[in-house]
Amino acid sequence: MDQTREAVARLVTRLRPEPVCPACLAALVERGEGDVEIAMHALAGHEGFVRAREACSLCGATGPVMARR
Repeated sequence: MDQTREAVARLVTRLRPEPVCPACLAALVERGEGDVEIAMHALAGHEGFVRAREACSLCGATGPVMARR
């Protein structure tokens, strides 16, 4: 799980400040969407990582996303 969290953190940091949904993150880090959602929850509120409900910058779907501000 730590590997998934680290992979998600690296990708969200690289795409900063754009928000990204769990489905896009899962596809890009090649992990399961459930694992990515757990990683997003663990990262939220730490070191500028925020969760919100808005449009994903990659696919345009509105829903839960993660960004780093």
